[in-house]
Amino acid sequence: VEGKLERTSIMKQDDFTQAGEFYTKLQPIEKEHLAENLASDLKVISDDIREIVLGYFNQVSTDLKTSIETKMKEH
Repeated sequence: VEGKLERTSIMKQDDFTQAGEFYTKLQPIEKEHLAENLASDLKVISDDIREIVLGYFNQVSTDLKTSIETKMKEH
């Protein structure tokens, strides 16, 4: 194996754009199922961790965060 090895600093990572683009391409029923699945998992974790995770989902899509919160209240 041959090649050039180079160390460079990476630009600030964006962990949410790709996930947001994926979410917007989902069909409505797929979005609903995703929110239901996430809500069922988030209901059983501590409040402080849940708020952090919901903040991450908000950076993906405010619609996703709202849907998850709605589903958590339904169950």
